[in-house]
Amino acid sequence: MKIIWTKKGRATLREIRKYISEDSPIRANEFINELIDKVSLLASNPNIGTELPEVNRPDIRGIVHGNYKILYLVADKVYVFRIIHVRRNFNYSKIKTDFPL
Repeated sequence: MKIIWTKKGRATLREIRKYISEDSPIRANEFINELIDKVSLLASNPNIGTELPEVNRPDIRGIVHGNYKILYLVADKVYVFRIIHVRRNFNYSKIKTDFPL
């Protein structure tokens, strides 16, 4: 299955890189590559992530890497639409504006 990074998904990836780069640019690049590798697993197994009870939609899932949760939508493609820190108090009602469907 093809993976599509939405505009918001790409933006949150850049924000994470910038934040980690403040302490270690090398680690920032390594961590971003790890996140991208984790997302690439979704191409062959899009349901590997867990459903999000906060959203109550089986097509919206999350997969954790380190302290971050990768949020994605499974449709004809996998849409990665946001990455959030797991300790962040995230308002899941906002995600309906994050993806193109």
